[in-house]
Amino acid sequence: MVGRLDDWLKAVAKRDGIVTTPGDLDWAGVAVMKKAYGLYKARNYRARLLAAAYRSHLHWSEFIGGDVVLTLRTSGRCCEQLGYRGEERMQNPSIRPSSPGCTASSRSSARRTTRTG
Repeated sequence: MVGRLDDWLKAVAKRDGIVTTPGDLDWAGVAVMKKAYGLYKARNYRARLLAAAYRSHLHWSEFIGGDVVLTLRTSGRCCEQLGYRGEERMQNPSIRPSSPGCTASSRSSARRTTRTG
């Protein structure tokens, strides 16, 4: 929703000859998502919003800390902009102990948390 709204508004502005301040339309999707989030919270909706279709890191970093669902592909423009050049890990079912922040004790405590939480 986030990046696609930006894309659509840019296309409409170009089609209709609407002049906007440079960069304003890059924030349209973020603004709509935050407005919808505020409405959901104010009305105590139990559903969570899903943010997707990012065009830059600002499209997901603005939602950190919110009770929303963020999709993030580990390939594509967004991760490339951040300099991420990770290896494929999805085919490997195990968690590697050598991964940063991942130790045998952290895995066992995560299991305990999941069982009791």
